[in-house]
Amino acid sequence: MIMILNTLVLWSLAAIFPFLNLKRNVSSLGTILLFCGGCGTLSVVLKDTFRPAVDSYFNGNEALNTFLLYLEDNISAFSHYFIPYLLLLFSLEYSGLYETRLSGIKKIKSAAFIILLIPIVGMYIFFPVYPNFLPKNNILIIWAMPYILLAVTLLIYSYLNENNRILKIQKLAICILIIPETLFTSFTNALLPLNNIEGLWRYDYIIIISSLCAFISITYIHRYSLLKPKKG
Repeated sequence: MIMILNTLVLWSLAAIFPFLNLKRNVSSLGTILLFCGGCGTLSVVLKDTFRPAVDSYFNGNEALNTFLLYLEDNISAFSHYFIPYLLLLFSLEYSGLYETRLSGIKKIKSAAFIILLIPIVGMYIFFPVYPNFLPKNNILIIWAMPYILLAVTLLIYSYLNENNRILKIQKLAICILIIPETLFTSFTNALLPLNNIEGLWRYDYIIIISSLCAFISITYIHRYSLLKPKKG
């Protein structure tokens, strides 16, 4: 039930993200990122709740069970691989790095979309999803953790470097919404299992709900920070 709630919360945030006062590219990447996060919890719902229920109802229909397993594994792989990628793209856009530090060489923006995909393509080639997806955390952290840590650094930098009071509040709200959940999920899904510490990711809902409450509080108290006309 908790995982179903997590999925609904993340997808609800994805649905409202386009209505925040964000530039189009930032809004699009944020929406896809939150949708991808919801897919991660959905794969758990399929594994722990939906697939066993369907298997029991249809008396162990092998073809249906195989299809659901295939769906579950692909959704899980999608979230494992694309969340770090999307998070970094979102942070690069949101931080304004392209405009403030890389003016004159904006072609790197298009190149980043492709170059940063290379590890994901490699994961799909060398560690196929079918017939059973087992995350290779020892390989995943080699590229995913640098993506995540760089993304978090960019978000914090963007907040600290902002001088406009309203935009600074907005960036604080985004940091609170994204950073705690991202770091907690990274450690509990990838790093801790390498030390045989399993299952702590199930407490992810505490972080999601806490971050969401803080995000709502900030945006409500300073509601005009997200509703004023866009800058630039």
